[in-house]
Amino acid sequence: MSLLSSNGKPDKNKVIDVILSLGSNVGEREWNIIRGVNMLSGCGGIEAAGLSSLYESEPEGSGFSGRFVNAVALVKTIHPPERFLDLCQRVERRAGRVHAAACRDRTLDIDIIFFGGLVIDTERLKVPHGLYRNREFVLKPLQEAAPEMLIPPDNIPVSVLLDRLGNPERVRKISARAII
Repeated sequence: MSLLSSNGKPDKNKVIDVILSLGSNVGEREWNIIRGVNMLSGCGGIEAAGLSSLYESEPEGSGFSGRFVNAVALVKTIHPPERFLDLCQRVERRAGRVHAAACRDRTLDIDIIFFGGLVIDTERLKVPHGLYRNREFVLKPLQEAAPEMLIPPDNIPVSVLLDRLGNPERVRKISARAII
């Protein structure tokens, strides 16, 4: 499926809203997040529409050397899902990410949480992201970035998902909303 019109230019009627979760636990973590969003916007066919504040969280699992900085980015794209994933992974590599093991330090991790209203279940890509409902480090910045969003398929507010986690308070805001 092409998101370009017959003349090869972006078709504004087929711009897709995407929600990303970004994380970093190596180096200048805050800068890695902001730089990642800016690099994505520079890919062509991707426009940053918003970025939550930056949050700090404990790593989930073992094998990590430090706390993560996390954010949620709202972006718009004309690219199909697999191409968009390729661009996200290219940005991760340019930021120094090594895709070797699941529990490993990351200069930049970009997860596609939502891709428009699509449900995607391929070997390479699962959207909505399979674990986001249980991750406070995704839900807190998502609630800030898209407070009115109703989460499919049951159309519930993000606040309800946060309430269902109990009150772990493992994620704390460390900076005001970033300007990109």
